[in-house]
Amino acid sequence: MSISPRALERMKELIGGDETVLAEILQSFIDEAEPLAEAVLAAARDGRLDLLGRAAHTIKSSARDFGDAEFAELCAAIEFGSKHGALVDAMESSQLIARGCLTLKEELAAYIGRELNGETT
Repeated sequence: MSISPRALERMKELIGGDETVLAEILQSFIDEAEPLAEAVLAAARDGRLDLLGRAAHTIKSSARDFGDAEFAELCAAIEFGSKHGALVDAMESSQLIARGCLTLKEELAAYIGRELNGETT
């Protein structure tokens, strides 16, 4: 799983090439990644498949926007399973989503530093 620089470039084009706005959009997900991961884990722990499905839906959309098709498909499968009571292991699924959220957070932060702020590692 990983973001696609091409997808992020397309996103930048859609917003008129404004790197500051792109950074704000990406930062918004970065700021929400940990609370989303915690919400997913809590939903599974509490047996709230409805909440797990909603969170998976939200994360799926962001993952698609950022070009992480593999993670988006995982979220879509978990969303579908949650809605239809066909989720075999909610805890395992929620852990996969939580890890994916945190990975996206790290990759987006690195992209901002490298591509938008010109930082080198």
